[in-house]
Amino acid sequence: MKKALCFLIIALCLSCVKTKHYDKPAPLYVLVGVVVSTIDTLSSALIASVNVIKDEKAIAKYGQKGKHGVIEILTKHE
Repeated sequence: MKKALCFLIIALCLSCVKTKHYDKPAPLYVLVGVVVSTIDTLSSALIASVNVIKDEKAIAKYGQKGKHGVIEILTKHE
């Protein structure tokens, strides 16, 4: 649980970097295989795992949409 929460905090910080402070592009968020524009409403209690993909690996998997990195999030099955 603590690990998932840490990843969520990192992801939210990366999102803030783009929109509020430095105007840098945000990573691509993929929630259970679906590209989403934000994870602001996602509860950390629902997160099962977070995977960060960078550089060439992100582009290889997601094309140019992944050029700024990808944050893949899987949720718990309840």
